[in-house]
Parts: sequence; structure tokens; C-alpha cells
Amino acid sequence: MEQFFAHGHNSPYYAKMKSALEAMDTEICSVVSSEHSILNETALHLHKSGGKHLRPGFVFLGGCFGAYNQEKLMPLAMSLEITHMATLVHDDVVDSAALRRNKPTVKALWGNRVSVYTGNYLLAKSMSLVSIYNDSKLNNTLADVALEMCSGEISQLSSKVQQTKSIDNYLKHIKQKTALLLSASCELGAYFCGAPQEITQPLKLFGEYLGMAFQITDDILDYSPNAKKFGKVLGGDIRQNAITLPLLYAIEQSKNPTQLEELFNKTEKSEKDVTKIISLVNKAGGMESAQLKAKEYTQLSKHCIEKLPNSEIRTCFLEIADFVLKRKF
Repeated sequence: MEQFFAHGHNSPYYAKMKSALEAMDTEICSVVSSEHSILNETALHLHKSGGKHLRPGFVFLGGCFGAYNQEKLMPLAMSLEITHMATLVHDDVVDSAALRRNKPTVKALWGNRVSVYTGNYLLAKSMSLVSIYNDSKLNNTLADVALEMCSGEISQLSSKVQQTKSIDNYLKHIKQKTALLLSASCELGAYFCGAPQEITQPLKLFGEYLGMAFQITDDILDYSPNAKKFGKVLGGDIRQNAITLPLLYAIEQSKNPTQLEELFNKTEKSEKDVTKIISLVNKAGGMESAQLKAKEYTQLSKHCIEKLPNSEIRTCFLEIADFVLKRKF
């Protein structure tokens, strides 16, 4: 979200969100600090390396559809951001990732055991933050999202083993992994500021569709020369045997899918193999087809928002949807 604000968007709503996110950053440093020196370092490591803050950003922005109250929204915004941080720490253990956001991961610096406990600690902090609301809708929503996220990760592990080449499976996975938490962010921010269901329901769907577009775009960047700028390693998903949409479309559209499949299925891939896979995916139009799917989900998200009364805050959501599709970082 910070990158978006830096691109010259001058709405007072953006200024409000930027201020709220800056306050949140300071608060998170205090909230996740620990008396244990190692845990204190690891818990803050990923947070200090930066991030898009998309989820808390939508909490605050969604709140503008009601009686905006930054103080009331702050624990929820921090909870969702800390939950996201925890999943990234755990993901880096599963994927044996050495870099995230162009910096060494917690796993790379402190190892698997410390990383797992750090992720668990962050999840516990996240739950503690939202306990103050004592709200059944919040509890049910976040519990459902957490269950879906765990289910999605297990499904992804299974697909790695079985090399399941199903676009439907991929879309289901990214919905569970990314879209549902973004959906909850948009909906709950508005809900806690008193917005009616006629507002919160379209926002919920907006977040889901935009989350789909966001993750597809993220996966496209893995095959793009812009990967390094984005804090990703070019071909990182390939090295981790992660089956993403550009690859799936390339296999579907390639005149010689066997060559691509055999290269991707190699247990140990050389740099030459990775470069060849990227070339074959691009040649088969995998990136272009994935970009069209991301655009489709972006249009669905905008259609949800366009159902709401015309206003400046509605325009903000529409602009962010366009930004997510076109981002190069």
C-alpha cells in the first residue's frame, strides 16, 4: 500500500490510510516485542523488512464506508498483518526459502525450529489482539479463514507430490491462501465502523476477487525480469516445484508440453533448467494467459464496488484494483 500512496494519489482517504499504517507499524513493534532476545529479533525481522500492508490497508479503507474510527480498527488491522507475517515465516520453512523482500528469511538466519516457534508466537499475538472485541462474527470469520488457509497449504503440498495440473485446483488454492484473508480485511473494516450489510457484502466479494488477481499477478512476477525488484528470486516457484498459473497455461497451450513437464518435474533443477522453463512458459503464452485471468478477477472486483453508491471512497477502491493488476513490484 505504501508504494501505491507513493504514486501520487492525493485523496484525503489515502492520506488517512497512510497515517494509520504508519501508526500501525509503530504499534506492531511494541506488540510483538518479547523479553526473549532471539524471539524479539525474529518477530521483528520480517516486519522491519517492509511489505505491502494490503490487508491492514483495506481494514482502514473499508472503515471509511462507516463511521471511521482508527483506534477501534487498529487491533484488527494489526492482527491481520501479524497473521500474514506468521504465515510467511512458516511458508519460508516449508519452502526452504533463503530470501524474502530481498532480505534473508528468519529460516535462513535462525533455522527451522526458531522459525516455527516465531510463527506460532505471532499467531498467538494475533489472536490476543482481536480477543478484545468479543464479537462472534469476527471470531467466526477469522476462524473460517484460518481453517481454509491451512487446508489450502496442505492441498498445495499434495499437488507438489502428485504434480496435479489443474487450473481449478490452483484457483481454489489461491482463494484459500490469499483471497479469503483479503476478503475478511475489506469486510470487517467496514463492519466495525457500522457499515450496513449492503456495503459489507460487496466489500467482502471485492476483497476475494482482488485477492485472486493479486496472487496471480504475484505468481506471474516469478517468471518476469522484474522479480528481483519485487523482492522475489526469478524462478523461485520453479525451484520450489510450486505449480502456478503461468506454468499451467503454458502446459495447456504448448505444442510440446512433454518437454516442459519433464523439465519441471526434475527433482534437482540446474540454473539452465530454470532458465529454459521460464523461456518455454513465455513462448507458450503462459504469462499472457495468466495476466488475462488476473484482469478477469480485477474486473469482477470492480463490478462489486460499482454496485455501491458513487463516492470518493468508492473511487479509491476502484483505483487500487487497477493498481494491483498493473503493479510491477
